[in-house]
Amino acid sequence: MARFRCPPDNPLGTHALWLSWQYYRIHGTHDTRKIGRKSSNGCIGLYNEHIKQLYDLTKIGTQVLLI
Repeated sequence: MARFRCPPDNPLGTHALWLSWQYYRIHGTHDTRKIGRKSSNGCIGLYNEHIKQLYDLTKIGTQVLLI
């Protein structure tokens, strides 16, 4: 996993966690209407305040298991 802080106008919200496959990410969003809906091609979108908490808890190389 790789970690990135995003610029304010980035569609990935404030923070993003890149998983091992380049197109899968866990990231924030400025468009909160997308949360909890099928609105991407594999990403997991979180509220910006939630992705910041997750970002702060993880280190580069953290193993991610999605169930």
